[in-house]
Amino acid sequence: MPRLSLPSLLIVGAGLALSACTSPSAHRQAIEATSQAWYSEVLPDDQEELLDHIRGLADLGPTGDDWLVSLTLLSQVAFENPSGLVRAEALRAAWALAADLPAEAIPQEDLPLDVYRATIERFDALELGDRAEDREELLAVARDLSSYRFAPHADPRLRHLPLDLAAMVASRASWEDDLALREAFSLAPGSARHALSLITLYAADDIDPAVREESLRAARHLHDLAALNLITGALTLEDHAQVLLAAVESLDELSTRVHRRDVLSTLSQVRQGSDLALRQAADALAQKVSP
Repeated sequence: MPRLSLPSLLIVGAGLALSACTSPSAHRQAIEATSQAWYSEVLPDDQEELLDHIRGLADLGPTGDDWLVSLTLLSQVAFENPSGLVRAEALRAAWALAADLPAEAIPQEDLPLDVYRATIERFDALELGDRAEDREELLAVARDLSSYRFAPHADPRLRHLPLDLAAMVASRASWEDDLALREAFSLAPGSARHALSLITLYAADDIDPAVREESLRAARHLHDLAALNLITGALTLEDHAQVLLAAVESLDELSTRVHRRDVLSTLSQVRQGSDLALRQAADALAQKVSP
């Protein structure tokens, strides 16, 4: 009988301890334990349990005081887990929590990176200080961080920044003991949704078609312009039938929010000779929006 590795023992133990638990905290602990172990060794046998915990968070929905923490954890898993199946499931689960939050436009320009990092450092310094006169500045910086929205990053090394910020803001908005400081992070839902929106855009280029399919299925939740751009890009460049079908289905959902000429222009990217189900879906949508 093969000897279990230490990560295997840890995950087996966590699974036994948490198998009967259905709280968001229990699901998060199990997800974090597995994800941490996979940094040193990917354990395929644990994948189904991890998927169960991800689905468990989705099933619980946006309830409880700490659901934003669940949302940012799912977003992180969707962004960086080594398994494409897990990334796809986490992206679906994250949108199950975030779909009803208001969509925001995605900015095209960022603060300079040194300015952003200096803002984070200033917040840390103010929080550690004890001068009463710094209190208002601390709250103002907290509000700035809560309201900040990143532009998409071309450099993959910087794409974690919106996630890091959203995770910090969400945890403060959920668990901060200082009531005034917690209220200063009141825009945390928008921060978390924005980070997920960027992850969804990046997922459209994922190597795994299951992740790309979930990205295009989630396009319907994005701000209208970002959604149209994502769907148009997929119909132009993508060659996987299920991904393309998800793109057309999202465009159908979007068709009640945008002008019909934008829908028809996007549909014009569907190539002749495409999959029959795709052509039928595209033709049905064209007829639906035509006068």
